[in-house]
Amino acid sequence: MNRGSIRGGRRLGKLCGVLFSVVMALAATVGRCQETDDGGQTRKAERLESLREMTDMIGTLKVWTVSDGDKVEAAPLAKPLLHYHDQPRKIVDATLWCFGKQGRPAAFCKIEKIGAAGRGRWLYCFASLSLSPIEAEWAEGKTFATTGPAVTFSDLVGAPVPAEEKAARLRQVKELVRRINVSLADPDLMFKENLRLLTQPLHLYDDQPAGILDGAIFGFSTNGTCPDLLVLIEAQKAKGARATWRLAVARMTNCELRLRDQDREIWNAPFLRFADRLGENLETWMFFWAKDSR
Repeated sequence: MNRGSIRGGRRLGKLCGVLFSVVMALAATVGRCQETDDGGQTRKAERLESLREMTDMIGTLKVWTVSDGDKVEAAPLAKPLLHYHDQPRKIVDATLWCFGKQGRPAAFCKIEKIGAAGRGRWLYCFASLSLSPIEAEWAEGKTFATTGPAVTFSDLVGAPVPAEEKAARLRQVKELVRRINVSLADPDLMFKENLRLLTQPLHLYDDQPAGILDGAIFGFSTNGTCPDLLVLIEAQKAKGARATWRLAVARMTNCELRLRDQDREIWNAPFLRFADRLGENLETWMFFWAKDSR
C-alpha cells in the first residue's frame, strides 16, 4: 500500500469515527427525547384522569341563590376556568370552577389535590360572590350558607367614565386592575410577599337589567395560576345615574391579605390558622377536605 492509500485510509477511518460518534449522539438524543416525551405523555394522561375526577366531583355540588325564600339553582359552567398545579404548596393538580351562567357568578370553587403522606388528598375551597344569600351542598353532606351579601362594592376613585363600546370597556378594565396591589402574609411561616396579577380575566360577564354593563373577575396568585384572591371590577349603571367603575374582592386563602388601590389600602382580611378553621363556615367562604380523602 502506498503512502497516498495509507493517508486516504486514515482519513476514511477518521471520517467513519466521526460519523459513528454523530450517529451515537443522535441515537442518545432521540432516546432522551423519547423518554421525555413518554414522561410528558404519562403526565398528560394523569392530568386528564384527574380532570375527569374533578369534573365528577363538581357535578355533585349544588349551589342556589336565595331571594324572598325562593331558591334558584346556579349551575356550574361546563369547563373549569383554570386547570393548574402549584408545586411549592404541594398542589399536585387543581381546577377553578364558576357557578352561574348569566350575570355575576354566584360562587367560585377550587378543587385541589394536595400531595401529603405519599398520597393525594382532595381539598375544596368555596367562595360566594353573590349579593344575595346563597346555599351550597356537597354529595358527602357538607353544607354552606350565607345570610347576606358576600362581596361589597366600592368606587374606584379617579377611574374614567366607562366607555360606550364593549371592547373599549374591556381595555379600561385591564388598565384599572393594574392599579391594584395585593400583599399576602402567613405569620406562622414568617412569610410575606406581593401577589402576582393573572393578566387575563378569569371570567367576563354582563347583566344589563341588573345595571352591570360589564364585569371582569381577575385572580391574584403567589405561585403559578392558583388564585388566592379574586378581584371583581364592574362598570355599573344605576337607573337615572351615570355609569361608574366599582370594585369588590373575595378571598380564597387563609393567609392575611391587604389590597391597595394606587396608594390607598381599601380592603384587608386577617390570617386564619388553617387547622383551626378547616371546615368552618366563614360567612362568605369555607375550605375542607373531601370526605373520601380523609
